[in-house]
Amino acid sequence: MHDLVNKVRYFKIALLLLCTLVPYLEWGKTQSAFLFEIEWLVIKSIFVNPFSIVHPLILMPLFGQLLILVFGVFIPRFYPVLFGIILVSALILLILFVGIFSLNILVVVSCIPFVFAATFFYSRSEEHTSELQSPDHLV
Repeated sequence: MHDLVNKVRYFKIALLLLCTLVPYLEWGKTQSAFLFEIEWLVIKSIFVNPFSIVHPLILMPLFGQLLILVFGVFIPRFYPVLFGIILVSALILLILFVGIFSLNILVVVSCIPFVFAATFFYSRSEEHTSELQSPDHLV
């Protein structure tokens, strides 16, 4: 049973992390990119010019992904993962609202997986509120 709990926890964390990379952005007439492409450019620029990425909409989601990874996989804790989801949500919900207001269906549809994954994570974790102090509380 304990093995199944860990597999479900790892699946939920992997789903969350993958869904943070899916959102699609379009700007101008010919420019577009997925969030994972932009994130790769940001990570590469950290080593070239670290001050070029100092902005809340860049640092918050990166720190949120780090929290989800560390406290979801290596040191299982519910609240740091939830805080990481909130930090990542700041950017993804902003992208979602821009897609809604600009009537860009591709942008809107690309944000939906993260919204569902975050909701799934939170709703499934709420069923086990008595287990929040145990290491297996992420199920």
